[in-house]
Amino acid sequence: MKKLLLFTSACTLLFITVAFTPESARFARPSLEDIAEDWKLSQLTINGEPYAGNTSNFRLVLSGNYTYKRISLEGFEDKGSWRWDRLQNQIILNKNTEYEEVYQVQYSDANSTMTFTEKTFEKNNSYHTEYILWK
Repeated sequence: MKKLLLFTSACTLLFITVAFTPESARFARPSLEDIAEDWKLSQLTINGEPYAGNTSNFRLVLSGNYTYKRISLEGFEDKGSWRWDRLQNQIILNKNTEYEEVYQVQYSDANSTMTFTEKTFEKNNSYHTEYILWK
């Protein structure tokens, strides 16, 4: 009887822990080795709408020395520095410059994908852009 009660209590605790854990906390917190890679674009959505254009040009190369190279959808290249804020799950391109970009990151080790989410606010508009990248 004691074993059954202990087992039931353990299952209840596990259920409550998983049910009330935010989704972002369920994703792996990647290491530098996980994210310092050559990433290709798998899917792009802007304000919830799938991007219908060609995404084959896009590349994001995050180097282990904290430099990056990005090739845009249009084929233009830019370079700079990047930072990994592991506690906030953020990658920041060109930190503390007028070109700073902050991306919320969700990394899935199971299928080697990383989701970058960017929220941009301008005078009259806000944009929510989500990039799903794969190695």
